[in-house]
Amino acid sequence: MEFLNEMADDYAYQQSKLKTNLIFEKLKACRTEEDLQRLKVSCGDWVSDCGVPSFYTSTLQEMPQVIERVVATTLPSSGQYGAAVYCRVELLWTFFRPCLCKLAAVSANFLLNGGELTRQTFRGLFLTDWSPEGSNARGEEEETIFHYDDWLIKVEEGEVDATFEDLLVFVTGADHPPALGFPRKCEVHFFDQEPGTRRLPYASTCALFLYLPRGVREEEDFADMMSTSLVGSLGFGKVLT
Repeated sequence: MEFLNEMADDYAYQQSKLKTNLIFEKLKACRTEEDLQRLKVSCGDWVSDCGVPSFYTSTLQEMPQVIERVVATTLPSSGQYGAAVYCRVELLWTFFRPCLCKLAAVSANFLLNGGELTRQTFRGLFLTDWSPEGSNARGEEEETIFHYDDWLIKVEEGEVDATFEDLLVFVTGADHPPALGFPRKCEVHFFDQEPGTRRLPYASTCALFLYLPRGVREEEDFADMMSTSLVGSLGFGKVLT
């Protein structure tokens, strides 16, 4: 009879271990809000019983902490301490691997360019906020961007007294992209020139926005406006005296 009880206990333990491993793998594979909602429905009670009653209100960003507490509860014995450590290391690698891959790609691109920004890499940092296709504003924006691209070519060829680092400082406050990139793409926006005025290009370093005037007719006029904005910008050590 005692032997049968031991077999029953061992079977129950193996079934519990199998269920624990299955749910743990589901927790580690959680990547989207939809995954998280399905987990809350299918495994919410089990996770709560593991000492994480807040799981039902947990966010996707809190999943590493949830999994760590589940590991600590389900693998408590000293004999299983190594497995718990391994699971935590594996969890950290799962979450940080995309960041490390992005860092490697950014670093490789930076080194291939000799540690300097090029026109191609600089333009790749930006999105353009266009007006609807076919509108008058869109036509003026395309004219401005034509002069802007021409000016960037002159920057790359050293024909103007400015560098891509100067322009990046003007827009973001940083003279090189961070190792893991900016939190979002920088953006080019446009504004209208009021009659009788000459507003210069300007930027918002908090929003990572560069504002350019619509409908600049002359290439030389646009180049002069950009140079005046960069040389006359205040802050980050660039003060016109």
